[in-house]
Amino acid sequence: MKSTRSMFLMASLLAAVGGTFGTIFADDGCCNNNNSCCTTNNCNCCDCCLACCQDCDDDCNSCCTTGTSNACRDVCGGCATSKDMLLPFSQGDNKARWYAGVAHLQNLADQEDWNWHLDFALEYNQNFKRGLLGTYFFPNNTNRITVGEDTSVSGSADVRGTDLGLSETFNGYLTICPKIQNVVFEPRLYVGLDRWVEGLWFDVALPIAYTRWTLQACEVTTSSGGVVFDPTAGTAGGTLSLQSTYTIAQNSMKNNGSTVTAGTDPIANTAAGRGVVTPVGANSICRAFSGQATWGDKQTGLAAGRILCNCENNKTGVADIPLELGYNFINRDRGYLGAYIRTVFPTGRINNLQSMFNPTVGYNRYQLGGGLQAKARLWERDDETSVNFFLDGYVTHIFSQSQCRVFDIKGRGAWSRYLLMKEADSSGNYTGRLFNFVDKFTACVKSQFPWQADVLAFLNVQHKGWTWDIGYEFKGRACEKFDCECITLCQQCGDSDSLKCDDDDDCCTNNGNPIGNFQYGVKGPQFIGQVGNVVRDAADTTINKFGVQTDPNGATVTGSTLANSTLINASNFVSYLDLETTRIPQAIANKVWSHLGYTWADRDYPVAAGLGFEVDFGASNRQPRVWGIWGKLTVAYN
Repeated sequence: MKSTRSMFLMASLLAAVGGTFGTIFADDGCCNNNNSCCTTNNCNCCDCCLACCQDCDDDCNSCCTTGTSNACRDVCGGCATSKDMLLPFSQGDNKARWYAGVAHLQNLADQEDWNWHLDFALEYNQNFKRGLLGTYFFPNNTNRITVGEDTSVSGSADVRGTDLGLSETFNGYLTICPKIQNVVFEPRLYVGLDRWVEGLWFDVALPIAYTRWTLQACEVTTSSGGVVFDPTAGTAGGTLSLQSTYTIAQNSMKNNGSTVTAGTDPIANTAAGRGVVTPVGANSICRAFSGQATWGDKQTGLAAGRILCNCENNKTGVADIPLELGYNFINRDRGYLGAYIRTVFPTGRINNLQSMFNPTVGYNRYQLGGGLQAKARLWERDDETSVNFFLDGYVTHIFSQSQCRVFDIKGRGAWSRYLLMKEADSSGNYTGRLFNFVDKFTACVKSQFPWQADVLAFLNVQHKGWTWDIGYEFKGRACEKFDCECITLCQQCGDSDSLKCDDDDDCCTNNGNPIGNFQYGVKGPQFIGQVGNVVRDAADTTINKFGVQTDPNGATVTGSTLANSTLINASNFVSYLDLETTRIPQAIANKVWSHLGYTWADRDYPVAAGLGFEVDFGASNRQPRVWGIWGKLTVAYN
């Protein structure tokens, strides 16, 4: 009867905790295209329009472990922006869940035989403050981007729509409130090896995780624009202003099909130089970024860096396997002090959708390090009531892995990865094809994280069979570092379970060159020209603002200068990659947690059960802020 009452109380507590957290941290469900909030400028919707803080530290450090030292800002307390990849702390890195309800069943004093406990934990967690997380990806310190005409012509768009196949007169905005949900089932085995050496122990877990990621994007179109790119407006010939050039260039997307003598400069303000009318590639921001949009001379969709607006993407896998082997130098009934070696075996997975928001399970990287653990009994009334303090901390090194990653162009601003480019042959002449930078210059880079740290501190109260844990957990991870001597162009990844570059996972020995002798220059305000015309690089163009570098013109463009004749190719592309905007920044999270459990100790194999919750406050926007609830069942032998 007593056992039944205890189990009923725990079930009631789980329902109460779930209801409380659902009320406190629930989002209002407004991030969908059918909600009225998405058709108004309501900044309370899913934390929409949430302005991000600025970086607090402008000091520079190296992005590289080897090779040329590239200075990167040390984002220590402010917000990261324009990132292509989010890496939450692994679902398997949860010391609070490990210790919850079982601290009194391990590291036992005066043992001469085996002792062990086998745990089964089931946790559900999801992130809150989702608008803040959205600022991690966008280039303007908010979770909303405006897409429209080049700002040199009109407006204040963050992204020029024509580079992604939208009409020159299109205008709209996209707000994201990324949602991450995890279900983790974690069997864990602790074994005291006191039969061999008193105080020796090992601990291993198998965190099986199901994760579901959704951008929950709200798109609002204020002007759908035209259905074609029409570069024929106005009279060809004569002098052009820069403003006129910008407007025509945004519509100059398809060559007229004729080939000119190789190596000749295009005569921009002619019918042949302007090109012909062609349908737009998209009529919405979501489609433009989806990888499905093609138009004019842009014959293939976006190959990477995609934004998959409202698709629920999921992944199931083992979130790496942590193993600890330790020894307690001091092991008394009132406390202990010990050290351990921690290694993590890579079993993680990623649902590689060539998008900027890919569901991730674990890290899929080796880790090796060590830690310390301690216990002190603070107060005791009798054998059945006590208050104890526990401390556990470790540091590991996260080893390198070669991955296919997306990069911006150095010195050309955030999201320059999406700049539209003209393709040239080995002689620098137009082939009749357009690509975005990300289509051709996704790069294989070997990266590592110098350290990851975890510190857990909590109070444990025991009264008869009841145990109550309440505590704090700190997590930290260093900025990502690249091996700058090992950067090559990626073959398109065929493995949907990872970002690995190839079967050997080593870009340094990957000698493939997927672009061959082709070369590329940013189109910017240049006209399309004809096949065979010289291609130039509009190096002063950003993703929302044209520069003054245009084509050479028989009819002068007032105020223009000649675009750059040096093109981006397989031999020089590394010098164009912006490592800072790609690397994953330093991450910090602070967690509070609690667990209430009961142990039926009067059995041959004691049984413990309990319920717990956690709230994880990721610092800034670089880690999701998460709440979670769990239940735990343990069988022990001692």
